[in-house]
Amino acid sequence: MKRILFLVLYSIAIFSSAQSSQQFLQIYGGNANEYAYSVRQTFDLGYALGGSTSSIGNGVSDGWLVKTDSLGLVQWAKTYGGGNVDIIRCLRQLPDSGYVLAGFSNSSGHGGYDGWLLRTDKLGDTLWTRHFGTSNWDFFYSFTITPTNEIVAVGGTYGLGLGDQDLWIVKTDMNGDTLWTRTLGGAKFDEARGICVLNDSTYAVSGVTKSWGDTLGDAWLIHYETNGDTLWARTAGQPNHPDEAYGLANNFTNNRIIVAGKTASVNGDWELRIQTYDVFGAITFTNVLNYQDDDWMESVAVHRHGGYAVVGTTYTNVGGGYGDFYVFRDDQTWYYTTFGTIRQEEAYAIDTTRDKGYIACGFSKGSSNNNAEVLPNMFLVKIDSTGASTTALALQEIPDARGSLATLAYPTPATDEINITVSGDVRFDELEIRVFDLSGRLVLAEKNPAWAIRSPTLAHTQLSTASLPAGTYFYTIQNGNQQSGTGKIILVR
Repeated sequence: MKRILFLVLYSIAIFSSAQSSQQFLQIYGGNANEYAYSVRQTFDLGYALGGSTSSIGNGVSDGWLVKTDSLGLVQWAKTYGGGNVDIIRCLRQLPDSGYVLAGFSNSSGHGGYDGWLLRTDKLGDTLWTRHFGTSNWDFFYSFTITPTNEIVAVGGTYGLGLGDQDLWIVKTDMNGDTLWTRTLGGAKFDEARGICVLNDSTYAVSGVTKSWGDTLGDAWLIHYETNGDTLWARTAGQPNHPDEAYGLANNFTNNRIIVAGKTASVNGDWELRIQTYDVFGAITFTNVLNYQDDDWMESVAVHRHGGYAVVGTTYTNVGGGYGDFYVFRDDQTWYYTTFGTIRQEEAYAIDTTRDKGYIACGFSKGSSNNNAEVLPNMFLVKIDSTGASTTALALQEIPDARGSLATLAYPTPATDEINITVSGDVRFDELEIRVFDLSGRLVLAEKNPAWAIRSPTLAHTQLSTASLPAGTYFYTIQNGNQQSGTGKIILVR
């Protein structure tokens, strides 16, 4: 049995004159494994970290909420869970100073792993707990609080939908009662990793899909209406290379969606990828940084005054150890720095702070002062308003290798037939139209339809929809793994 003495948390403050933007670095944990997957500055200017601990609690790992003061010194910590695996992946503080926590659990619920939501008071005491899912494996990785005070959680499900794993999005009220559930995906692996609210209160969701686009995996961005209907879905990546999207955020000042992720290089190592999209799904900016080892981005934080930071992990020897926090800041010029000890660190989340700085978290194996190997502990670093060192960075801008086809479907709503126009530098006789319902089920496919060529880059066709019931659908038009376009269809009867 785990002994309560392991609840003693230790905090190591490490100040560095070489990294002027670092205000403090703290490590928290016991004699086993601790990870921090989410961090938020709290109303009292302290910080809340959500993650997992194996040092204390009831099971193999328990969800762990750690509350600190403004210097990262622990005020209190609470564990949540049962006898097996319970992990918190995301947290938000509510106006009453309580918290909503999301993650996954296989200690209780419907069987296998379940998506897991908890609400606590301001001291971390549980007000309610909800499990969502099936007897198979179901996960929540992120959530947001809507302007109308609901919870929208995203992740993946093996028990619903059609494929290996399907993207999963669940909306609840503030009591954790389900308002609606949607899945999206095809025959292969599909998963959501991040969600944010846009300026018009709709949702953008990031993740990875192997069902559409490159079967090795493409970064995936989906735009949802507030009722869960899909507005559009966009894949991006390099052909025959895996690509993944993780965290995302809305840049309020220009209504751009910023996505953090990774792409595989020609030698198989991961390269970090940062992309921005407009609200119609068009890529407005792509930057890839290629070093000789694995590097990737996990999380984005945007200041309302402008500028943003992206955090991830580098295993290239640009930091102080084997794996370091890698922070990029952009207001007008890109800057970067690394944070860590001489041992391994990985970063999972970043948040803005009210002094126009940032707070980031992950795990560290650098809590020992000797050469002994140590287990991962929660890691927290406070970064000032400069956001990074004064090292300017020239990122390598790479256009989206998959390209994009502009498409238009009309009339809307339609009945038995819909007109589709496609614009792009493409061979139209190689295009395939596929139509999916809102659960992601393929309901109609037409390869090489009869295109009326209007110009070398513009063509039109008519698609029969008489076999489909009334409802909302979205379609993709794809040219192998090279170019794709998406759109929405509404049918009435």
